[in-house]
Amino acid sequence: MPNVLLPANELVDLYLDPEVIASGITSGDKILIQNVGNGDIWLQSSTSLPILKDRNKLKPYAEAVNAAGDVQAIAYAAHIKGEVNVKLAV
Repeated sequence: MPNVLLPANELVDLYLDPEVIASGITSGDKILIQNVGNGDIWLQSSTSLPILKDRNKLKPYAEAVNAAGDVQAIAYAAHIKGEVNVKLAV
């Protein structure tokens, strides 16, 4: 499954990444996200929610699953580039 590179200090909707789209994942699918980078990643289901909350933090090599039906899957790498692996959750 695809790895998504996250530029530092930018909100990235994982559902809109070309590699994620090519894998057949679409908006609303329940996905498993693994932080495969060296820094913390923050996750949320909307760009309107506050970012950088501890409850949203994904440490290196940790995994998280979003809720089915989420329209967005936002990832944010603060200060350094990040990388996450995205696949359908089972």
